[in-house]
Amino acid sequence: MAVLKQKYGPILWLKLGTSTNIMVVQTAPAAAELFKNHDTSFADQFIPDVNKTHNYHQGSLAIGRYGSFWRFQRRICTVEMFVHKKIGATIPVRRKCVDNMVKWIEKAANSAEKGSGIEVTRFVFLA
Repeated sequence: MAVLKQKYGPILWLKLGTSTNIMVVQTAPAAAELFKNHDTSFADQFIPDVNKTHNYHQGSLAIGRYGSFWRFQRRICTVEMFVHKKIGATIPVRRKCVDNMVKWIEKAANSAEKGSGIEVTRFVFLA
């Protein structure tokens, strides 16, 4: 990519296969320019058919389409959920989850055969 950047500049448009187009922004000034002046053009994202089947994308901030409802959801998250007071209020719950996860991992490690590993991702998911 560094060689392509020197030859073609800080922004590349790659076509992968027949239908996948990818824009690669390789410098901070180019990214700042993009997000300052053209952010709404690139804010929307592809939603796979599996998420459209039961309209999962309509109520989701993570996979929803950019628009007025998405901006409304984001504003609620910013004002109500991701403030220091709300995050601080969940410290005991998060600490209990991490403590439980450590106990589960310790229990699995003690009961596992010597030399065999344990799957930590399972415990992280459970926590």
